Amino acid sequence: MAEEAIENKQGQGQKESNPVGRPSKYTEAMPERLKDYVNRGFKVDGDVIPTKAGFAVLVEVCEDTLDNWGREHPEFFGMLRYLMAKQHKLLQNKGLTSEFNSVIGKLLLSSDHGHKERTDTTSGDEPIRPQSVDFSSLIHQPQQQLQEAQPKSDANTS
Repeated sequence: MAEEAIENKQGQGQKESNPVGRPSKYTEAMPERLKDYVNRGFKVDGDVIPTKAGFAVLVEVCEDTLDNWGREHPEFFGMLRYLMAKQHKLLQNKGLTSEFNSVIGKLLLSSDHGHKERTDTTSGDEPIRPQSVDFSSLIHQPQQQLQEAQPKSDANTS
């Protein structure tokens, strides 16, 4: 009955297809668009540095979509890596010359580029697990040593 309703709506007796998801906005030109954005377009669009968020807004998708495209298209993935490298360089250089706010630069360098304010040289950034120590042997051992060290002359003196 539902199929008949669909057939009547379409008027030509064909069943309506049910595509899963929306068609992708990705085109073969997308890596080149990203490259243009990274090299000069981010300034035109009012961004201070190239960001995935800035490019996502430009092409009207979310950042997760850019990551998905990167997994599906190696050339696009390479351009995403290029974007991050360019961003990294700008953050470092502009931070050193005080052109950028140091707090924001530090935040971006630590969250997006793995920089840290300090280095953990003892655990390799792994959680330190407490070691359990059995002290019971330390308590009983001195008592045994004391008993053995006492002279046994009490029995021999009588």
